[in-house]
Amino acid sequence: MMVNIHDFIVNPNTNKLVKIGSKKYKQLVKDKVLKMKYSTRAKNVVYNGANAKEVKKNLVPEDNIVLVAKDDKIYKQRRQFKNTELIDEIIDNAYDLIKNDLDDIDFDNTDDDELRRIVRQMIYQKSVGSAP
Repeated sequence: MMVNIHDFIVNPNTNKLVKIGSKKYKQLVKDKVLKMKYSTRAKNVVYNGANAKEVKKNLVPEDNIVLVAKDDKIYKQRRQFKNTELIDEIIDNAYDLIKNDLDDIDFDNTDDDELRRIVRQMIYQKSVGSAP
């Protein structure tokens, strides 16, 4: 089975390839839409002890964070983003591509399918951040 390079983007945090649509890709998109650093993802337990549900009532979450009480622990998680936020991000990325990256595309020597793949990959890359 051949791997299509157009199905991957570069993770801006690790410089490794990430498959478009994978769990890691979705995490990177969510981080960019919510304007949160990827490094904050691992630090998610804020309380570990008895009465977690009661303790949670007295905690105030940070911006774009929701608190979830489960099994005597309280976790902070990124909130779900709205479809309109994602659409706005895609529009901003398309605008940025048109404004800054059109010179990188050879329109004369690219057929419609290849042009679509190039633009698709560029927008997907912009959706997670620039590659290092």
